[in-house]
Amino acid sequence: MYLKLFLNVVLYIFLFVLSSILLSYFESAIVKVLVLLFFLAISVGISLTIYPFPIQQFYQLKINHWGWLVLAILLPVLSVVLVCLNTYYQHYLSNFSFDGSNVLGEIFSQLYVGFTEELFARGLLFYSLFRLTNKFFVAAFISSLVFSLMHGFGNSIVDQTPLFLSYFTIGLVLCMILFLSQSIWPCIAFHFSHNFIMHVVSYDFGVYEKYLTLVSPELFLPYFMPILGAFLLLLFLRFKTFTSEPGSGDHTLGGDHMGSPLRT
Repeated sequence: MYLKLFLNVVLYIFLFVLSSILLSYFESAIVKVLVLLFFLAISVGISLTIYPFPIQQFYQLKINHWGWLVLAILLPVLSVVLVCLNTYYQHYLSNFSFDGSNVLGEIFSQLYVGFTEELFARGLLFYSLFRLTNKFFVAAFISSLVFSLMHGFGNSIVDQTPLFLSYFTIGLVLCMILFLSQSIWPCIAFHFSHNFIMHVVSYDFGVYEKYLTLVSPELFLPYFMPILGAFLLLLFLRFKTFTSEPGSGDHTLGGDHMGSPLRT
């Protein structure tokens, strides 16, 4: 199974690189959408056929998943609101704008990113490692570390530590959402909402522009607070779910019985 997991990871990396090359090569928006749909179909097909452990059950969207969807969509929105309020009251924010020139293109591209990265990081890495080790935090830690390194590729971890920690915590939150909701859709919704807002919303800090970056405390702390709050809440819910299980405390992920208590 470890070999199968490794081969799937290599295949996904190849698909990520190939899709990026093709998207940069074509200029037509229609062609780019077709490329995205093509690679999205391949990613879904891979997840349903050759993953080490089947994840078909995570594609279900039940009534009790809607609350998770709302939470996933609103968290990034709350982060942006807090950034705006904090910088406004500190007199850093001189202008706030929404770029609606390519909303449709951003919707398509960020849906693609949300789908493929969640199928890779949570559907493949986290779930496979969880099934192989039967340890939630081992699987969540490794998959979230890979997720943060993916987004920080080419940057210095020392110089961009807050950014890496942010993506790492987001990865942990998404692992918990998948574990508790038993659905991949809330993870995709969070990923899409976060990326879409980051691409269409812009801040103008005037003379402070060169001093403020995403890793500056004035931006990073309010941006990170809702995500950290969600992490602590989901951590509480995860332990509450674990301790409230009848009998030995066995828990399942994806409807598959682990056969032994979930060791943390």
